Amino acid sequence: MNSNYIDLESDNEATRCLLEIPTSVLSHLPPKTLPISQLLLYNLPPIAQNDTPAALEQVYTTEEPTQNIEYLLPYLAVPSRPTLHKMVSSFEQAWLEGNKFLRTSDETLDASEAKAKWLRAERWLHQTGQTAEEADLKLQVRGIWSVVRWHGNLQGFAGLPVGGLTELFSSDYLDSRVIDAMLTLLLLRGRLAGDETLIIGTTFGDFIRLLPPIIDGVSAGPILASAGGQKYLEKYGSWFRDGDHKKLYTILYRDPNHWTTARVNFEDKRVQYGDGLKWDRPEDFFEGLQSWIGDYHGAEFPVTDDLPCAPQTDGFNCPIIAVNTIAHNEFGDQLWTKKRAKAMRMKAFCDIVKYTLSVENIPSGPSVVDATDSAANILAVDTDINDELLNRLGIAEMDTEPAQSSVVEGPPPGDVEMGGATALVESLQTSRGIKRGADESQELVERKQKVAKTAEEPGRQPAHPFFASSNASRSVVPVEKRAKNGKKPKAKAEPLASESVVGVSAAATTGRRLRAQVKDGTFLPSAKRTARFQNTCREWDTDAAFEPTCSKVQCSNCKAWVGMKESYNTSRFREHTEKPCEPPAPNPPKVNTLGAFLTSGTRPKPKERPQKISKPCPGLTVEYNVQVGQYLDRAVASGGGARAVGYYSEQLFQKPHDDLAPSQKDQVQTAQLHGRTWRNETSSGVMATLSTKCLKTIEVDPASSAALTPCHECVLVFTSRQYKSAINKPVPKVENLCFVPKAYQNTHAVSSSPTTIKLRSLRL
Repeated sequence: MNSNYIDLESDNEATRCLLEIPTSVLSHLPPKTLPISQLLLYNLPPIAQNDTPAALEQVYTTEEPTQNIEYLLPYLAVPSRPTLHKMVSSFEQAWLEGNKFLRTSDETLDASEAKAKWLRAERWLHQTGQTAEEADLKLQVRGIWSVVRWHGNLQGFAGLPVGGLTELFSSDYLDSRVIDAMLTLLLLRGRLAGDETLIIGTTFGDFIRLLPPIIDGVSAGPILASAGGQKYLEKYGSWFRDGDHKKLYTILYRDPNHWTTARVNFEDKRVQYGDGLKWDRPEDFFEGLQSWIGDYHGAEFPVTDDLPCAPQTDGFNCPIIAVNTIAHNEFGDQLWTKKRAKAMRMKAFCDIVKYTLSVENIPSGPSVVDATDSAANILAVDTDINDELLNRLGIAEMDTEPAQSSVVEGPPPGDVEMGGATALVESLQTSRGIKRGADESQELVERKQKVAKTAEEPGRQPAHPFFASSNASRSVVPVEKRAKNGKKPKAKAEPLASESVVGVSAAATTGRRLRAQVKDGTFLPSAKRTARFQNTCREWDTDAAFEPTCSKVQCSNCKAWVGMKESYNTSRFREHTEKPCEPPAPNPPKVNTLGAFLTSGTRPKPKERPQKISKPCPGLTVEYNVQVGQYLDRAVASGGGARAVGYYSEQLFQKPHDDLAPSQKDQVQTAQLHGRTWRNETSSGVMATLSTKCLKTIEVDPASSAALTPCHECVLVFTSRQYKSAINKPVPKVENLCFVPKAYQNTHAVSSSPTTIKLRSLRL
């Protein structure tokens, strides 16, 4: 740092207290464990709209912050991203003390952006439900939103954030990680079906394009793929050469913003390509693919464009169609249609999250990151299929010899040249099986090291990196070496760098997980374990105090906080009570300097906020938006948002509305009333628009004097296209009111309107 504070006491803890964000301020942030459905209703502080970084050096002050900042924060705007970045780079040493404020602002921006994404997804979901399939999936989606937290990554899908799934509830293009997640579920499905097919994700096409074409039997250029990418392709080529699999599917990207499907049939020796838009095939990919096939087969395969796939009728569903092409050709699923487009997007979301919830409590190994080689990163991931999940699905453990079954995508394990990852990758060269204990005999170790058809590779199936292993009894078998005397050295097992390793007890694994949860703020205390922990500690100290995370206990004698090894572990507090301890000595008097008077002070205890109370939802009123008041003043209909009468006449009687009998028209009118999304209340003392799904009540602070805001359902009505169109229509002329059909007239509103009253007075 380039600048320093002056006249500060050596212990500047008081200064930090002045600049520390109070706990009550942090309550305005949604917890990271909050479900998505509750995030949509969470009131966040407003975000500053000015994206121009302010000249902070002109407004920065060293004065003491106001003591009532926790009460002012809801009415202050959180800095925008550019301003926040300038604050981080400009405050220098002050950033150390203000770091908590900057971090809080940054987390508030993250929560606000996530809320905006899920609100957009809610609007999209609100318009679905036109078919029975959509209605059923819509209920499933809302149920998932009520249990899945808004923050973090989806376990089992290689760092796919929860917010990334909002793309499925839109007309946007999908991120490649979402596409790979959908492929992962197909791969597991094929594995359970015992299929002999390779299904490879989006990375394969990128590496294939880096191979030079073969012209007259000679490579036309250098190989541009990295060392990890070359090993990635080499492993798949070896499986192809050895005839372990019959077919290979992959999804490839092509400009502009388009995804297609290719299939390599090893038995028929041909390549098929499917594109819903019927564009010309990407030559760079197929030239590299023929080069790869030639390296391991010796001859090129003919390429045709006849892979069955659905015709694409829009500009954004190509990823869904590409994945559906594999499901149709491999499992016989129905081809994508425009009518089922929304349902298939919702089903993809439900399938991804349901799989995540099934493996949520299964620990996964740490990731190895190397920014220089993405292919090496893929190779470094633990690629063994999750045995615990297979048992949960009713699939028995297999023998150590590999079976001819469907495999999941991901490069095979190998010795990747990347710093710190070689040992981890070598640890992946063990075969799958149920006998992996630390006390394995030497014969079993040698049998696991048998090579299927080459001298250096173990006989195992490739597995997808998304499926992290949870087998607690896995060990690492090092490469066989011989001593100078020719004798084989005794095999040693090295633990795998993951949460479940040989020689590590379940208690140690649980302890590591608890410490990580306390550190990242995701710890959820158990009522039974907390009570047992506190009762045990009180046997040694009846007046002990506890932290909510059960990771620290305060001794009632010496007032010292004793940190536990992890939550619920009492060993350190027992050791503390067995040693003699004395009450803390009083603080020695000291001479206060002028700087001490300026930087120290007594911080008032924050006032306890009263509990919120319930009040009736006011709906959409003129106080909420001026256009709402103008709309209600001239509205003659008692509600809106339903479809036209022609839609309901076709649904009920399969006839145009004009051809219906009077009794049938009454039924159509009733059906249209039930289809409304809002109603207009213009009774005495009430002028508001209410959603037909209004929550009836809202939670408010009893001390707040601010105007009541409508509930979530009423706000959704205000943001809908139909309501926006209604409130933006011009005021009709008085002489045209007679042309409004009686079915759409609100007789009370017409009779009580100022215009009607004025006309009556003139008539008299």
